[in-house]
Amino acid sequence: MPPTRSYKAKRDSLVLGLDRTRSEEYIRQLLSEAQKAANLEHSGIVQVYDWGRQDSWCFIVSQLVDGTSLAERASRERLGYEEAARILAEVAEALHYAHLQGIVHRNVKPSNILVDKVGKAHLTDFGIAATENKSREQRGAVSGTLVYMSPEQAKGESQRMTPRADIYSLGVVLYELAVSNLNRNR
Repeated sequence: MPPTRSYKAKRDSLVLGLDRTRSEEYIRQLLSEAQKAANLEHSGIVQVYDWGRQDSWCFIVSQLVDGTSLAERASRERLGYEEAARILAEVAEALHYAHLQGIVHRNVKPSNILVDKVGKAHLTDFGIAATENKSREQRGAVSGTLVYMSPEQAKGESQRMTPRADIYSLGVVLYELAVSNLNRNR
């Protein structure tokens, strides 16, 4: 795997550096993610401060979320129903804000939800996000994580991709957390 470097640049930021041995498409997607996320200013969305290319490196400077992903946390410990509902309500608020800006995330899943040390949720990874208009232009394109995809997304019906697809994915995350909690209680 080509080198990826991340390090704390300041107390509140993270720099992700990527060498150019990655594909040009991957780099375009990464920089596109940075631009989309930089336009979204919400406390529940990981803020991107800067992005670009320098010599053979690409970089993204983003907010440092001191915590872990919801996927990691749920694999280590049982989340109570109230806590899971609170975290997902915070993500729903962040998604609502993105939707008001015309952005559909298209990849809502536990590993793209970061939970900081005080329990606040932050949505990240806008790499395959699209404006509603652009989604409708990309017929037949399938991108995202299959188990969290809405039916229209899984079928490649991008013209039908609306904010409802993100709400569907968030519902899958909620179901997964609830079932996981039930399975741990047995």
